[in-house]
Amino acid sequence: MEFLSVHTAMLVVAVLMLLLQLFVRQKRSVHIVFAIFCGSIAMMAAKQIGDEQLGIYRYVLGMGACATCNGFWLVARALFRDKNAISNKHILAAGGLGLLLIVGQSMGLAQSLSQSEIITLQKSRVALYEVVNLLSSCMLVLGAWEGFRGITKAKGNKFWQRVIFLSSYCSGLLICTVAVKISGSPEANAELGEQLASICAIQIMIVTQLLIYWRFHQKPDYNQDIAHSSLDQSNSISTEYIENKVAENTTEQALAKQIQRVLEQQNMYLQPNLKVADIARHLNVSEYRISRAFRHHFNARNFNQFINDMRIKHAKVLLEDPKNTQWPILVVGLESGFASVGPFTRAFKSICNMTPNQYRQFHQSATKQPITNVISPQH
Repeated sequence: MEFLSVHTAMLVVAVLMLLLQLFVRQKRSVHIVFAIFCGSIAMMAAKQIGDEQLGIYRYVLGMGACATCNGFWLVARALFRDKNAISNKHILAAGGLGLLLIVGQSMGLAQSLSQSEIITLQKSRVALYEVVNLLSSCMLVLGAWEGFRGITKAKGNKFWQRVIFLSSYCSGLLICTVAVKISGSPEANAELGEQLASICAIQIMIVTQLLIYWRFHQKPDYNQDIAHSSLDQSNSISTEYIENKVAENTTEQALAKQIQRVLEQQNMYLQPNLKVADIARHLNVSEYRISRAFRHHFNARNFNQFINDMRIKHAKVLLEDPKNTQWPILVVGLESGFASVGPFTRAFKSICNMTPNQYRQFHQSATKQPITNVISPQH
């Protein structure tokens, strides 16, 4: 009964973690891969609870549990890497292992449905699972490496996030391997191994969810960073902290240039209803970093004002172009990135102190005046 209760608890926690990702408004790659990982854990728990009573359906659940080790490797990458966390090659590597797991379960299903024992299929399945176990071990090591990578340079919250991750992850791996080996008989090893694996999976899911919230849903506490650096040198900010802040400022300047390039060269400011989240997704960085870059490196009160300034400059070019004299003001506004004529007119008037139509008439009269002076008779 205790054996089943552990798997039931793992199923409940996995489903709960999966549902939490669905309620996140601004989803990042870490939320998506963590939801997939939790879904696979839920499938595994359901399979272990039903066991032989499920019949051939246990193989179907086994196919669903194809993103455990490989899925958590992607979670670790998305959790600790700011740029290029998950690319096509990473998805291909994780998906390849998942495909091998599905093939192995399909072999088991075919063997279960067969009236006679197929020796070749059975041997192929055993060989496949040896390959899967080897690749899964590699994925587990890679997951730990994501936590170790850069830990010596991490400061403040980022350092402690890695420490907590490694403590939870590595302790779970050690318990599931070393503790099982010293437990006694092979039968006891198998039963204890599954129980410990379920317990470790529960604590890893909970800790990972807390780290995701800590890393992506709370603003950085710079005062806390100062406090950490002051521990080394009381009453002064350490040289290491200053170097770190200079590096952060350099990174922020580079991000500001990226934002400027995306807005100007790719004309992203002409996209209607453009939001900070759109630029954050395009550059694969947090919304907080985009907002901070706008506050510190762009001469604008806020994001909307900066975008409207760029749109009004574009609209003025369209209004000044003689080829566009027949364009309605609505068309000019739509071509400049506004969703309707009302917001366009209000934004234009607040910046230029006149409506778009008045600006067009003023520009036309200003361009005609020099021509009149040239052809008028001299007195």
